[in-house]
Amino acid sequence: MKTKTAVLIEPGKFSIKERDITLKPDEVIVRVEVCGLCNWELNHFKGLIGKAPMTLGHEWAGIVVETGAQTRKLKVGDKVTVLPDRLEGFSQYAAVKEEFCFLLNEDIDVKKAFLEPLKCVTTVLHAAAPKAGDYGVIVGCGPMGLWCTQALKGHLLAGLIAIDVDDEKLALAKEMGASALINSQKENAPEKIRELTGGHMADFVIEGTGLPALMETCADYLKDGPSRLCIMSYYESEMAGFDFRKFLDKGTTIFTPHPVSDPLQLDTARRAAALINNGTYHMDGIISHTFRLDEIQEAFDALSHKPKGFIKGVVYPND
Repeated sequence: MKTKTAVLIEPGKFSIKERDITLKPDEVIVRVEVCGLCNWELNHFKGLIGKAPMTLGHEWAGIVVETGAQTRKLKVGDKVTVLPDRLEGFSQYAAVKEEFCFLLNEDIDVKKAFLEPLKCVTTVLHAAAPKAGDYGVIVGCGPMGLWCTQALKGHLLAGLIAIDVDDEKLALAKEMGASALINSQKENAPEKIRELTGGHMADFVIEGTGLPALMETCADYLKDGPSRLCIMSYYESEMAGFDFRKFLDKGTTIFTPHPVSDPLQLDTARRAAALINNGTYHMDGIISHTFRLDEIQEAFDALSHKPKGFIKGVVYPND
């Protein structure tokens, strides 16, 4: 089968190429309906990771169009969300091992069901280990922070506090389940948390801004005594002069819940897919910018220099 694929031919420059797909016995070929734009792949786009020419795209979902001789679970026409073992989601079609595909319910919109970032969110939630009656704080209301909010909403926690500097993103966090909002440019966040929690402060904080300067600030949000800090972000610049003593004084356990820390990634993916199917995770209000495959250059330019209102961009390779 032939497919059109976006190829990064040099740092900062894409070209659409036609290539052949060869189906292995344990694989299926999927018509890619959506592939998310991920900040991590900006490292490839900028020439910091990998070597051009290369394909990109790991947040994708689609519809099975062909199955290999050794496949057993899936059939042609199945909607699947994928935890791929290679970067090639910015393509009309892609081959992937059947074991990396997770079946979507018929009522799920496949264009709003890409798995990989939600698998990462699930890893973060495992590390945060929310307990009944905890106060939780989410710092940064980008897509990952908003998905964390979706999963943590409800009656388990005593309170779920969202912090950001963008009132529009905070409003989204409120829609998705945050019980309280703090604009840290307009309010003293530690004092507000103290007020909201009756002096208790946060049992856990999920840091999702990617801004090194805010790491130490998270210590001011946490309670004295055992607490958890989950570093969801990756940081492009070093944390010069970072002082761990605040966290030591509070008895904080610091987690870095990234994919490499998860020994059971397929099981975590299964759990995330289940939360997609039951409606816990959703994309409503999060997908803000959409692009066709032939707009891949524009898509990555937008990801690099996010316009106002940008939350999550996606590519629809077959539109």
